[in-house]
Parts: sequence; structure tokens; C-alpha cells
Amino acid sequence: MSTSSVRSRRSRWLRVMGLTLSGLLVAVCAAFFFMIGTDAGLRLLRDAVRAYGGKVLQVGAVHGRLLGHFELDDVQYTGADGTRVFLGRIQVDWAPAALLRQRLDIRAVDLSRLNIDVASTHRRSVMVPPRLPLRLPLGVKITSLEVRDLTIHRPRATPLHLDSVRFGGSWIGSTLRIDRLSTRWPRIGALTLKGQLQTLTAGLRIRNLQLTGPGNMTVSGLLGYLHSASNLQVTWKNLRWPLVTGGKQLVTDLTGQAHLTGSLSHYQVILQAKCRVLEKSLTLTASGSGDQRQAHIDAMTLDAGPGGRATASGDAFWKPQRGANLVVRLDGLNPALFLPTVSGQINGQAHIDVRFQNGVPESSFIVDIVRSHLRH
Repeated sequence: MSTSSVRSRRSRWLRVMGLTLSGLLVAVCAAFFFMIGTDAGLRLLRDAVRAYGGKVLQVGAVHGRLLGHFELDDVQYTGADGTRVFLGRIQVDWAPAALLRQRLDIRAVDLSRLNIDVASTHRRSVMVPPRLPLRLPLGVKITSLEVRDLTIHRPRATPLHLDSVRFGGSWIGSTLRIDRLSTRWPRIGALTLKGQLQTLTAGLRIRNLQLTGPGNMTVSGLLGYLHSASNLQVTWKNLRWPLVTGGKQLVTDLTGQAHLTGSLSHYQVILQAKCRVLEKSLTLTASGSGDQRQAHIDAMTLDAGPGGRATASGDAFWKPQRGANLVVRLDGLNPALFLPTVSGQINGQAHIDVRFQNGVPESSFIVDIVRSHLRH
């Protein structure tokens, strides 16, 4: 066989292979576009989820196409820990062309009748921020997201129901912006959160995160993960206690600041605040430290000026048992601060021990009162 004949046959095989591969590529592209670009493709994906989703994921009726605007009804998800999620309807409107700029641009998301049933085996450590990735594969912008009729069922707790939750923001590079996160909390009223976070290897850089509701609170600084360093400044003004509306407020005009340093596994806190208790002005200062199980109060002082002073030190703990052990000293404290019909001066010291058993507080105390007088 001549060299030219071998070359001719090899050339024909290469052409055949090239045409075959090209045909397969066109077929794959056509199938992909059919799946994401047509109503029938979305229904076919729904049927695949029904067939292979098992008890983990199921979807009811679908409308529209993935490439643009679509709706899903009766979405059900069951997690490995037993947590169950039911979503009556989800409507999504997004801009596929933004993917060419490596952006996921979601114009609107509407979630209706969202029920979350948290499994009784679900546990999370307190005071530990979620470890976020440094950045997402694509920049994400959500212009408008609304969750309507949200109910969260928690083990051994009253279900939490929110009529509406609204969000708008973005996560581009390492910057996470919260343009708005708002809702109406039961018995408290409207709450709005906005600000900016930067994801770091060891934690989150918080830039002017503002919570507005019954008063205003602002958080800035570095929030490290569990064993990483934190340096947070928290300020607040015009807070009240109780937070619930409709009743008499014991504490009003609460304004102050707190500085947290160290790590969340071992932190230190310094606090200064002013407030009004039953219309009487008070100043509060405190310093202490803590970890994931307990907090130690080095010194806490409640100064009422002419109404006297109370100082306290001790421990509060929540793992494995909730409770507190405090030593409180009273110096000329006027009980009218808390009991308007009683006045006078109280001097002395109290040792208070509180433990919670099955959610019920059990307390004991020793009180030593000296050189005091009361008037009714």
C-alpha cells in the first residue's frame, strides 16, 4: 500500500471522527438548551427529580423555563438529620445574560408558604458564626427576595411565624452587602438590617452593620471564627426592655457601647451604658470574660446617683446546665428605683444561686442587710 493511500485513508477517518464529535457536541448543546430553555425541558427535569429524588427532594407542578422566569409548586425537602422543608410556591426571575460577566443576576424571587420543621436531633453551638467561603464561583446579586408566610417549628419551642421577610443584596468577590433585610417580629414590631461584610480566612470584617427596630444597634470590627481573634465594637441607643410592645417598659432610653476582644472560645467584654428604669436615670458599667459554656463577671456596677449603687460579680453558665452564681453588694440603694411605693436605703450583701432544672428555675440566696431603713 502506497504512502499516499495510507494518508488518504487516515484523512477520511479524521474527517469522520471530526464530524461525529461535532454532531455529538451539537446534540449535547441542543439537549442542554432544550432542558433549560423550554417549558417541556423544565417538566422533564421535574420528572427526573420525581424519579430519582426519593424522599430527599420532590417537586409538584412547574411553569416556565429555567432560562429566564420559572415557577415551582409544592417543593419538599428532607435533610439527613430529619429536618423537613415545604415550600408552597417559588417564583424566580433572573437575567441569564449576566452569566457572560460571571454574575448571577436574580431580579426577583418570591417564596410562598415556607414551612421549616427543624429535627429534634439538630444542634448548633451558640455564638459561633457560620464559616463562609472566601468567595463564590460567581458574583451574586439579588435585587428583590420575599418570603411570605414563613413558619419555623423548633423542638420544644413555640413555632415562629413571620408574615413576610424581604431581602436585597449582593455577594461579589469577598464583599457581602446587605442592602436590606426586613421583617415584622411578633410582639416586637418592624426590624431592619443593613450593612456590609467582608469574608476573611479567619472570620468576617463587619462594616457598619445596622439593626433598626425598637432602638438602633450598630456593629463594626472583626468577628473571628471560634479560635480566631475578634475585635468588635457594638453601640446602641434608645433601646427598651422588655422589647415587646403594648406593655409597660421597665427600661427605656438604653444607650451605650460594648467592646469585645479575644476569641469566641475565650473573650473579654467591657460595657458602658445609660438608661432610665421606671423614669429614673441609671448608669451601668461592666467587665468580664467568657467562653462557649460560661461567662465570668469581673465587676458590674449600677449607679443611680443619689439613689445609691449596686455592684455584682460572679458567673453565668449555660452548658451543660443553665444558671448563675452572683454576689451582689448594695450601697445606699433606694428601692423606689424598682418599687415605686417603697423608699429608703438598703445596705448589705446578697449571695444568689440560680439553677434551671427542666426549664424551671430553682434559686437559693443568703442576704445580709445592715444599716438600712424603708418607708412605705
